[in-house]
Amino acid sequence: HQCGAEPTEKGEVKLSLDNFQFIKMLGKGSYGTMVLAKRKLPAEHEQLCAVKALKKKRVTRFASICATIAEKEALILASGHPFITSLYSCFQNKDHLFFVMEYVSGGDLQGLLHEVDGGFSEKRTQFYAAEITLAVQFLHRHGILHRDLKLENVLVGSDGHCRVADLGLTKLGVFGRDKTSSCVGTPIYMAPEIMQDLPYGHAVDWWALGIMIYEMLVGRPPFDDDAEHAADASQTLEYKIVNSEVDFPGLSLAAVSVVRKLLKKDPAKRLGTHGSADKIRQHRFFKGIDWQALLEKRVDPPEKPEVAEVTSVPEDDCKEFTDLLKPDDTRCVINQAFFEGFSYVNYRAEHL
Repeated sequence: HQCGAEPTEKGEVKLSLDNFQFIKMLGKGSYGTMVLAKRKLPAEHEQLCAVKALKKKRVTRFASICATIAEKEALILASGHPFITSLYSCFQNKDHLFFVMEYVSGGDLQGLLHEVDGGFSEKRTQFYAAEITLAVQFLHRHGILHRDLKLENVLVGSDGHCRVADLGLTKLGVFGRDKTSSCVGTPIYMAPEIMQDLPYGHAVDWWALGIMIYEMLVGRPPFDDDAEHAADASQTLEYKIVNSEVDFPGLSLAAVSVVRKLLKKDPAKRLGTHGSADKIRQHRFFKGIDWQALLEKRVDPPEKPEVAEVTSVPEDDCKEFTDLLKPDDTRCVINQAFFEGFSYVNYRAEHL
């Protein structure tokens, strides 16, 4: 085997932390830690990747184990789609689970939006929204509900194309008109039916798309969370999402129309509910998009992000990450049976 990874008795590649050179922290949250890394490979095969580390002791509740397995299964199903981050492999040690994923170097849409004054152009918004639509359509066709679509979870590659990321809150097995009911997501992107604790389906992801299109065009979300300064209940985010109409400052008729239809309070009337993503793709906001060419990345992006080249690897830059990997409570006994079968290698990814 190339890559210096250890083959198991079955001839599979068994990865460990020793197979990676860690470069810098990319993010840290309650979910775990994300770090930029490089596989220790011959120079011609060298590839940057993003490694996400989860502490096993935080994943031992039944719901957390199910969520982690769902994330892995969703990533496996979606790997290879041009607008969804690819999973290269999963491995584990005594204390941690590791996801090795495609590194998308251009930042996220939230960060790129902050670099411009007053929102993206309609052409740029149309391009990103179209690629997100194709990604979500693919997920839904495979029974995957994303449930946390937001600008922060849409990365942009150095090629200028989108990758929908962070499948950590996905629900599997949701097909057609199937419903689920857990209250999860990021509040300003949550659909009214989630806010009201009602059963929900694919329409919640299309609501989030409507919020993202508005935010990209206007530079702010349509419903703001100002609970601290709320004079009464009508000023809370939940009330606004469930009851308030959206204000449209100077948008084109096509943009107003698509956002209005995606932000219908009643999910049964929301664009995308009947006829799936095809109805969204046919909307005049997307007029002029060659969907097949877009899927094949034959459409030039309106902008390409400036990407700093990763040149040196400072010793201390990843000390925080390696420190986080140390067991913080040696008395904590983890039932390793929970994580049997977690390890995985995507043999379709040439980068391995």
